[in-house]
Amino acid sequence: MLSAPPEQHPRAVEIVFETPGRAPPELRTEAAVIAVKTMLIHYRQFLAHAANL
Repeated sequence: MLSAPPEQHPRAVEIVFETPGRAPPELRTEAAVIAVKTMLIHYRQFLAHAANL
């Protein structure tokens, strides 16, 4: 889970992603890396949408 500190207001976007606990560690790591890379790729688009650009 990626989130802002509890004392931060307004709160930033929270991101929660999970991988199956029974999956091999290397696959869990690969899934996490792909998820983070995907979020970073789409971050600018999300900001532009949020700003109504």
